[in-house]
Amino acid sequence: MFRSLRGALITALVCLVCGATPASAQVLFWNLPKQDGTWVRFEGTYKNTQYGTAPGEAEQDLEWRTELKISSVGAVTEAIGGKDAACRWLEFKTVMGKESAEGIKADPYGTRIYKVLVEEDLVYDRPTDSDGIPVMFFKLVRGYRKIADREPAPLKEKVLAIHPMLSFACYYPDFHAEGDQTEELQLPLGTVPVQLYKGTRVLETETCRSNNEGSLWRCKTDEVPFGLAKLQVKVLREMKDAVEPPEQFRQSAVIQVDLSAVEKGGDARSELPDLQ
Repeated sequence: MFRSLRGALITALVCLVCGATPASAQVLFWNLPKQDGTWVRFEGTYKNTQYGTAPGEAEQDLEWRTELKISSVGAVTEAIGGKDAACRWLEFKTVMGKESAEGIKADPYGTRIYKVLVEEDLVYDRPTDSDGIPVMFFKLVRGYRKIADREPAPLKEKVLAIHPMLSFACYYPDFHAEGDQTEELQLPLGTVPVQLYKGTRVLETETCRSNNEGSLWRCKTDEVPFGLAKLQVKVLREMKDAVEPPEQFRQSAVIQVDLSAVEKGGDARSELPDLQ
């Protein structure tokens, strides 16, 4: 199963990374909880349907359990631009693997942790800033990344690049609310008021094309920490030879991710406590 998971992840990432840009971090969080130590955990599924390229080659359906945990693990004051700025350490942990009696049994490539320091004033509760400019990227003060059992490493990026290592949701140029209505969403946490946002993005190279569709349910109250209540992403991956015209793109895989908030708390502790 380790080989199949590693292969599926590599297959999924090949086209997604081609021409990709960092995702807006605020597809994963819309606000900061007042209380440091607050966390929320999501559970769901990752499905990867791979289509055969040779005549008569059957498609292959692969499915794993996946979870995402977002935590506030430290409030500090940082000197930035000659001024003191209120900042927050945030930690994002993703786990993917097969279901077991103890929960998700992650494979060596199935766990990733990002620990990042962000300015609190730069966290917006909307897709655009006060000037109406889309919040495309999220600036970092500094951060660290730990993949599987490797040693943590400082992030070289100046922005939080969540796609595709943390989430298959990406920056959507047409990200928008689906109407003005608030709906009730049933979660393991309870029934919460949400607003649905949607977006699409197409990434294309000479040999691969990725059509990414995202649906995000934002909680309109503080009942779900950080704002995100539910996430669904569908990625259609197509391939062709470099010399073939665009109309020759052929469907090669469909990735579907479904995550919902299932648990929250106020006792978060960093899994990378020595990295500040």
